Amino acid sequence: MFTIVSERFAGECAVEYAAILDSELKTEYKSGFETLAEQENKQELLAKVLESSRELAKLSDKVFEPTFNLLLHLIDILRSELDVSLEQQLSAILPEIQKVVVVPDDVLSKDRSSIRVSSLVSVFSNLFNFVPPQSQLRVQVLKDILSIVSKHSLLNVAGPLAQHLKVWLTDCNASSEDIKSIYMQVIDLLFKDQNDAQAVTLFKELIQLGGSSLSSSEYSQFFIHTLNSTVYINLDSIDFEPLQQDPVLYNLLSIYKDSNLEDFATLSKDLSSYNINIDNLTNKLKLVAVTRIASKKNHLSYAEISDELHIALDQVEEFLIKCIKSGLIAGRLDQDKEQFYIHKVSKLNSTSKEDWEFISSRLAGWTSQIAKLQTVIESVQSRRGKRVPPPQVLQKFYQQKQELKEQKELLQQEREKEAQQIM
Repeated sequence: MFTIVSERFAGECAVEYAAILDSELKTEYKSGFETLAEQENKQELLAKVLESSRELAKLSDKVFEPTFNLLLHLIDILRSELDVSLEQQLSAILPEIQKVVVVPDDVLSKDRSSIRVSSLVSVFSNLFNFVPPQSQLRVQVLKDILSIVSKHSLLNVAGPLAQHLKVWLTDCNASSEDIKSIYMQVIDLLFKDQNDAQAVTLFKELIQLGGSSLSSSEYSQFFIHTLNSTVYINLDSIDFEPLQQDPVLYNLLSIYKDSNLEDFATLSKDLSSYNINIDNLTNKLKLVAVTRIASKKNHLSYAEISDELHIALDQVEEFLIKCIKSGLIAGRLDQDKEQFYIHKVSKLNSTSKEDWEFISSRLAGWTSQIAKLQTVIESVQSRRGKRVPPPQVLQKFYQQKQELKEQKELLQQEREKEAQQIM
């Protein structure tokens, strides 16, 4: 390995860089670089240094990255002393780095020209960091990084990239097409890495940056990713209006949010042309549906679960155990009575229209009954001339009304909170 010392003169760095190439590739750069350095012919020296970058692809993995880093440092020194554009010089060496042939990190090779994938990604990353933040060259380097990462499935790179995309692409004034392309590639990698939460966050960020330019196919691509995810993803906070151009997927979106198994069974025959894992999606919808069913009851029979979720009766208990392990519900199984007693339910979907209608109708009914009772009490009070405590039934009605109001407020809070979360 080689150490770069920033205080060193350009001539010294150039001679060391040339010595590495000569030692590794049997070239003859050193004497020429020494002569140019002694003559202080920095313009010609920079030209020769840029020309020598074509040799980088021939280096072994052991010296490839440190030699490239030394080259970057040398270019930076020379262009600063000559007062020329750093972007222009880096643009000249980029095509040479793009020519590098790589092998997977786990492939052992004695071929001197073999360079590991991780080494090339590291070199591109160093080049990216050298490029001025406002330079369009950053977009191309980022595309090269994503191309390598996607081709060789280096999924762990996607997370760190996602954290800075917005700043990088905004600073260099990237085009809307480049922004979409890069974001969608990173989102794809995040889903493959099962980093679903960050993928959803990044898609929302993309909508903010260029939502009006996103096509229905790009919305479809993201939606299908969420369907194929191993976890249930709450999509209530995303406006999928462009998805209406695909009636099948738009219908599926509604079914997905409502976890409607009957409608899904009907629609599933139309999904053969889509890259959707039907078995995985069916399983997820059943898991979500059980929380919807259980949220309004304190116990469920095995037969009821079997009928509602279309699960064989002898498989219900196994299904409930899976739900309990996943944290969706908590409760007690009674094998003898074939009953499941519910202690807690994790509500995955936001409050449904039916939930609000149920609460509103109950509140309206109780309000009407309480008003009638209040009228009777006031009539009695006026006849007797003194206040009397309200009957117990009225006190109970007031208590139930207050509890229902609190439940409505809680459901509203859950809806607002879940709009920012992924389950």
